[in-house]
Amino acid sequence: MRKRSKFMVLLLSCLMVFSMLPTVVFAADEIATAKNGTTITKNTTQAELDAWAGEGAITTQLVDGVTIITLQKDFKLGKLGGNNAKASQPISFGIYPDSQNDKMIFDLNGHILASDTMVIVSRCDLTIKDSVGTGKVFMDTSDSKASAFEAIVNQRKLTIQSGTYEAKVHSTSSTTGVVGSAVADVETVIEGGSFIGSSSAVNVKSGTTTITGGNFNTASYGIVARGSAVVNFPANSQAEIISTQFPIVVGSNNGTIGEVHINGGHFDGTNASALVGRIGDIDSTQFVTIGGGRFTQDPTNYAGTIPVAQVGDPFIVGAESINEAVKVIDAGTIVNVTNGNVDLTNVPDNVIVENKGSGDVSVNGEPVAPSESHITHTHSWGEPVYTWSADHMTCTAQRICLKDTSHIETATATITVDETIAPTCTEKGVATYTATFSENWTSPQVITEPIMATGHKYGEPKWTWSEDGKNATATFICDNDNCHIQEIVANVTGQVKEEANCTENGTTTYIAKVSFNGQEYTAIKDIPDIAALGHRFVDGVCNVCSISDPNYKGSESTNSPQTSDNSNIMLWFALLFISAGGVGTALFFKRKKVEK
Repeated sequence: MRKRSKFMVLLLSCLMVFSMLPTVVFAADEIATAKNGTTITKNTTQAELDAWAGEGAITTQLVDGVTIITLQKDFKLGKLGGNNAKASQPISFGIYPDSQNDKMIFDLNGHILASDTMVIVSRCDLTIKDSVGTGKVFMDTSDSKASAFEAIVNQRKLTIQSGTYEAKVHSTSSTTGVVGSAVADVETVIEGGSFIGSSSAVNVKSGTTTITGGNFNTASYGIVARGSAVVNFPANSQAEIISTQFPIVVGSNNGTIGEVHINGGHFDGTNASALVGRIGDIDSTQFVTIGGGRFTQDPTNYAGTIPVAQVGDPFIVGAESINEAVKVIDAGTIVNVTNGNVDLTNVPDNVIVENKGSGDVSVNGEPVAPSESHITHTHSWGEPVYTWSADHMTCTAQRICLKDTSHIETATATITVDETIAPTCTEKGVATYTATFSENWTSPQVITEPIMATGHKYGEPKWTWSEDGKNATATFICDNDNCHIQEIVANVTGQVKEEANCTENGTTTYIAKVSFNGQEYTAIKDIPDIAALGHRFVDGVCNVCSISDPNYKGSESTNSPQTSDNSNIMLWFALLFISAGGVGTALFFKRKKVEK
């Protein structure tokens, strides 16, 4: 056993020794070397690249206006390449300002680029990637205190998509990073890749740096922002910062203090006493804001009013992120809410939720007051019970937890009413009431109720009279349905309204009456049906209306005595003639009698 133990100790010692050696391993027979770097632009020819790096070590091609530089072999500069002196020049892409808008891509292509000085400088719109997956940029300045610069320096625009990037710097260079910036208004975007530093991973003094991905593993600080630099971790950032000391550092450069704004990512200071470090006498809470992400150190002081909770070990910022985390934690986990208002839902059984802040906290519908805690259980809800009001204009849903009947949830519906069948005068209709809820544990409810028949609604009748006015009919039509008609023969009486005179007919007023639905209806009609009397003239004057007879002619004036009637002269002559005849006859018969 002792021999075996000694062997294990020896093996571990060897492994530690090898782990301390430079981490770059080059493939045999595929190494290109150069004393110094060079400047590569869109106009650099393949012949110029071959003359500098060796034939076929680096290739160039133009695709859709983009210059693509591809590493075809492992490549070492300066002493790392076997030269007598350190490299004094990096590989510069573009010439400022002539090339600042030129688009270039540098593809590591699975190969290693190593130097004992600054490795890459971007003076154009440069994208660095590794299309194979094993490519690496390596800088080793650990033997020089004066070489306090980053492996990759952005002086215009830089995007890193993939690849591994490592910097070994002198132990006194506590903030020197793998990626840096040194001039104003530069734009750096890190989308992915692995960044390994003996000091910091990113050390920027100017411009904006946006980090959406990548793994950053350092022996000192994570991200350092000084001067006019602004570093952003957007909400979709998957970046992971692991540092032995502060994951975030802000400091002054030429009187200006850098800023870091975090809305996503994972930050772990394995031996750090706090999340944020500062260079100089500054208040870091004024220059670091946190709205999201996961942290090993407490970010509460930088979150403002945004909820912060320690879910098990990590601190999580943002109500939505906290809720996602608590849904999958194990029983017995402690959730400490240190800041803000948060409503935790669907939290598993036997989770302890503590409100260590002053905000409004609830878990599975149960409030947790400040300085109090609550042990959760998962509700096992019974079936919802729906209750309608008598008029069907309200409906409530209620469900009760089967584990604890004191846990009750209620919901109130929105009611819509549809007349699915309209009522008629004689037939009932149907009203449909639909209750809909916003809560996802409910379902729409439907109930129907009859609508009473409207009944007939008769207005004033339409009267129909006979021509002589002695007969009348009242017709009633329903306002709700004009097909419903009632005709009633009226009781008609008449009375003289105006008597007849000599020339004009008299008028009879006829009164028609009907009784319908308990109500009396009356109609009146005047008929001029009394015949005129005509004139009655006496001596040329009507003895009724005293009008003169226009045809009357009175007797002529004589000396004979006036009688009561002088208008029948012919009658008088006839009477005279008859009288004369009678006298003559009498005389004749008398003469005869004498002659006998």
